Formats: sequence, structure tokens, C-alpha cells
Amino acid sequence: MISDKSRNAMTDIMDGWGMGLSQFPFPNKLAYGHPGSIDGFSSIAVYFPEERLGVTYITNAEDLPLRNIFFMAINAYFDDTFEIPKF
Repeated sequence: MISDKSRNAMTDIMDGWGMGLSQFPFPNKLAYGHPGSIDGFSSIAVYFPEERLGVTYITNAEDLPLRNIFFMAINAYFDDTFEIPKF
């Protein structure tokens, strides 16, 4: 959907950010993505290039920080240790 030149610019990370993307280090995995929030709505989208896996999480209310639920789900997918949050 995008050119190699654009993708390379987006994933050339300096000071934690590329052109609109940040790097998310997971145990033995690398992902690129972007979080966001406004007025009680939150989202995060990441892509794991090696696994060819994209994951997006969107919420319009938060009982727990978005990262707690999102990273727990990613760890569960990759069979890494995780703890189910208490609601």
C-alpha cells in the first residue's frame, strides 16, 4: 500500500520515533506502531514485520490503562508470561 521509500522513512527510528511510527520492543520481537488518545477514547496499532502480524486495540472507556490490556493480549498470543488484569 505504501512505497518502500515511505516504509523505510517510517521505520528509520531516531529518538524513539520514525515518520509517524514508534518502535515497540517486545521480548525477542520488534513491532512498529502508534498509540493515541483524546476525550476518553484510546487506541494503539502495531505491526510485527517478521510475523506479518498487525494488531489494533480501540476503546471508548478505560477501567485499566490501554497498555495493560493490549500488552497482556500480545504476550498471550506469543505464549509469553502474562497476568490477566483484575477489573
